[in-house]
Amino acid sequence: MSALATPIDLSGWQAEGPGKWQLGAPGSVTQTRNEAPTVFFSSDPAQGLSLSGQLQVDYAKDNDVIGFVLGYQAGDLGASDVDYLLIDWRRSDQSRYGGRAEGGLAISHVTDRLDENSGAWWHDPAQGVEELARGLTLGDTGWDPYTSYDFDLHFTATGVELFIDGIKELDLAGNFADGGIGFYNYSQRNAIYSGLQFTALAADDSGSIPAPTSLALLLAGVLGLGLSRRRR
Repeated sequence: MSALATPIDLSGWQAEGPGKWQLGAPGSVTQTRNEAPTVFFSSDPAQGLSLSGQLQVDYAKDNDVIGFVLGYQAGDLGASDVDYLLIDWRRSDQSRYGGRAEGGLAISHVTDRLDENSGAWWHDPAQGVEELARGLTLGDTGWDPYTSYDFDLHFTATGVELFIDGIKELDLAGNFADGGIGFYNYSQRNAIYSGLQFTALAADDSGSIPAPTSLALLLAGVLGLGLSRRRR
């Protein structure tokens, strides 16, 4: 049976941090400022969902960070004693705050406030950001400007998977706190997230993350009206 996806109504999502998140066409948002860490997120619990769409940076004179947050609670960005996951993708290597931030894709566990310091910059555990894994093929490869990337992000209580252009980049097992899902930017303007859709996931007998299923029908009342065929 073909998987069904629900287009996302972003009007109820929230922004935190100094970024400026501008809604565009339905299911599209652009972050326009070169600022400290900022997030744009849904406060609804996201475990059991796949978030898919496209991401692109329409700016070539910068080389900073775009990405996602998982298990995020309102206020986490500036709070201590937090528990969520951060996926960030940096365009190129950069040295600052006493260390070197590697270009490429990574996933980290965040336990303290995200600010302009070594935690957000180069995943310093002493500042509450512990890197857990790097992308399987993009771990040391940054994003290219003016290039659209398809993404598919799966989140459950026991696993995270991220596909970029159909290639699995992250496959992390663990026990993860539930919470919202959203987008993350650090010092990177003109980051565009578009074509955004949610699809429900159903755990198989092994507990691993399977492909999205038509259980997305159950989400229609929560995530918005109107089902459409998932983009592929």
